[in-house]
Amino acid sequence: MTRRVDSRARRSLDSRRSLGFSLVELVIAIAILGVLASIALPSLKKYVWRAKRNEAYINLNGIFKSQKTYQAANGHYGESFEEIGFQIEGGRMIDANTIESHYYTYTLETFAVDGVANANYSAVATGDLDPSDGMLDIVMIESGVVIVGP
Repeated sequence: MTRRVDSRARRSLDSRRSLGFSLVELVIAIAILGVLASIALPSLKKYVWRAKRNEAYINLNGIFKSQKTYQAANGHYGESFEEIGFQIEGGRMIDANTIESHYYTYTLETFAVDGVANANYSAVATGDLDPSDGMLDIVMIESGVVIVGP
């Protein structure tokens, strides 16, 4: 008989333990999740920053192609976005040489080289991808040369 009482008591004790987590187990699980989140957060921020910066690369590439097409047809680079036929979907035209998009503001400028008007151009994408660091993200293309800012 003693065996039956012991086995019943044991079953009842086991069933109470399996009903949930103890406070210690819960605190350990939360601590592990916190450590994993603190490790993953910087990587996540870096990937988000790269994705946002990709907008600048894609749009500057579009400006490059529009300028090359315009130059092939006219012998010089276009002075404005309207002239070269460049638009950004969802972008807002501030003036003929400035377009504002979601993350960046794009400006276009042409220059004379050796007395030849509009022989060179410069397109600059300026954005504040991380407002907490106080630095602007600047990407620039000048007649096909990409210059990456800080």
